[in-house]
Amino acid sequence: MLTAEWNWDTAKEVWQEEAREEAAAQYEAQLASRDAYIADRDARIAELERQLSGRR
Repeated sequence: MLTAEWNWDTAKEVWQEEAREEAAAQYEAQLASRDAYIADRDARIAELERQLSGRR
């Protein structure tokens, strides 16, 4: 038999903390994706610069 009382304030705090943790994880994933994109772009630029410098 369930004897504990449901506490809406505690439940709300738990839901908010879970939402904050999920948002932080999504933000970290977005940063990692952005950093990977920038690294790829920089590598492509460096390769193009190398190719162009060989044509002169």
